[in-house]
Amino acid sequence: MSAVLPEKELETPSNDAELDDDEKVENAETEDALKAPLSRQGSSVSKEGENEDGLSEDQESPKKFIEPLEIEENDKATESEDDDDEDDDDDLEALLGENGEGRAKTQKSIKQGCCSSKRVGNVLIVCKGVHRRSGYGIVGPHWLGPIVVLLLISWASEFFVRRAIHLGPISTSICVIFMLSSVYNLLDTSFRDPGIVIGKPAINEDISEHRWCDFCNVYQPPDGAHCPDCNVCVSGYDHHCVWMGVCIGKGNMKPFLRFNMSWLLYLLYCIIWISILGPLMNKVS
Repeated sequence: MSAVLPEKELETPSNDAELDDDEKVENAETEDALKAPLSRQGSSVSKEGENEDGLSEDQESPKKFIEPLEIEENDKATESEDDDDEDDDDDLEALLGENGEGRAKTQKSIKQGCCSSKRVGNVLIVCKGVHRRSGYGIVGPHWLGPIVVLLLISWASEFFVRRAIHLGPISTSICVIFMLSSVYNLLDTSFRDPGIVIGKPAINEDISEHRWCDFCNVYQPPDGAHCPDCNVCVSGYDHHCVWMGVCIGKGNMKPFLRFNMSWLLYLLYCIIWISILGPLMNKVS
């Protein structure tokens, strides 16, 4: 009996342990079964919450962006108007000057001060102070023309003055006077303002017969016209002279006529007297 009892006592704990393991497994299964619907409910609740949040965000999104969209539309409208104005200004500036440069750019000052220079169209005003007081101090687009004419006068004068020296001091003096007159009138025509129209007309001036120039944004006088070479409007416009380098207008018409008279008389004097009659008179005498 004493040998059997310990075996039963030893077997009972193993049975209890097995029972405990089975109970634990069953309890775990029941807990999982209970948790499963709860997790499903939680997931459904979370999905509903997400759907509600999504709906709320969708519903609130118009509220958040209604006012900014309206402001942005107004801003876009104003920006589009500004862009249209800028495009119009750019188109106008492209018509006003060469290489897409308009009068707003060409009229800006290069230097500051009394003797500052600026461009008006294709004409350079070397000194604004001198130009404002006397009308002198401009350089036209074809500045090489006066230089060529000056070289021709100098070369011809050097040739004829040498021959006039053999005819006497009077012939030489007349030749020099004609040369100086031609050079003076050439410079007077080339560097004098031909009558460029700048700014607005005077307050008391009648502009009923004036024409508006879209290229220069000025009122042309009745006798004025726009010069495409100088890209300016000139009062009393006659033509653009490449040899003078500038337009011929109201401001430099008289010196231009004096220059033509002086060099024509100079040429006739040199051909008729210095080249033909003068040498013949010396031979006769």
